[in-house]
Amino acid sequence: MNILHFFTRRFHSSLTAAGVALLVCLSTSPVQAEIPREDALRFVRGYLSAAQNPTPDEEVRHYAPRVRYFDSGTVDQSFVAADQRRYYKLWPQRTFELLEEPEIVAQEDDAVTLRFIIRYEVNNGDRRATGATQNTMQVQRIGDGLKIVAMSERKMNLKALPRPTIASSRPAPAVDRTEDRVEAKPAEKAPRSKPAEPAVAVDNTAPKPKLQEMPASAGGADPKHVAQGPGAAPTPAKGSANPTPASAPVPAPAPAIATPVPGSPGLVYLPGTEQTSKNMIDVRGYPSGQKVKDPRNGQIFIVP
Repeated sequence: MNILHFFTRRFHSSLTAAGVALLVCLSTSPVQAEIPREDALRFVRGYLSAAQNPTPDEEVRHYAPRVRYFDSGTVDQSFVAADQRRYYKLWPQRTFELLEEPEIVAQEDDAVTLRFIIRYEVNNGDRRATGATQNTMQVQRIGDGLKIVAMSERKMNLKALPRPTIASSRPAPAVDRTEDRVEAKPAEKAPRSKPAEPAVAVDNTAPKPKLQEMPASAGGADPKHVAQGPGAAPTPAKGSANPTPASAPVPAPAPAIATPVPGSPGLVYLPGTEQTSKNMIDVRGYPSGQKVKDPRNGQIFIVP
């Protein structure tokens, strides 16, 4: 009986020690606190301020090692850095302005999803683009800081948006901001997906071939073939039983008609391509039926 009592007490002591250890472990395990609203809003403003710097390094640091990046799917930070370098080179001068306070649309333990509208203005000296986008950003606590784990945007109608209700993250450059100028030009392509390239006009009238005089042969030339174009068939000899037939030129295929981008007057999708932002092109200023050319690859198409 004494031996049984001894082992019973030892067993209960072991259970008690294990329970205490479990409670200590649970009480000391890190619990991710909810991200305060002020921290999330401060992060958005810092991101927009970084996006206006001369180099993309600070903006890229706002992204997580893996991120759902606009319409590119899930990519790593090196992809983001390469894309931002191209964008900064294309548009060396950039201004982003919050038009209203960011809205929190979802909150988790260590992540928050925000939605906000920005007005953008970018230029490279020769060209300028302005418009507005609604951005959705998911921010997650990683380590000691916040990082972007998902980012997307939707283009907005600039003239239908209200005037800014909050101060910009950085003062905009001194430009003409009259209501007439803003309303006269519809919003171009969203900034992160890069504004659409402008089309190049193609001359619809082909030059006429010059006629050239053919030297008369010893036997005299047929008057119908004295003046011939550069591609005309040679004059068959009189009395020949098998005259050489003229070869008909092969007509070039007619250019295809581009597809309008819904809700974006003046922007079209290139014919035969996937309807994504990278295949958009700006045809404003060209009438319907005009032949134009994509300056990037020389593809000729017709304005719808």
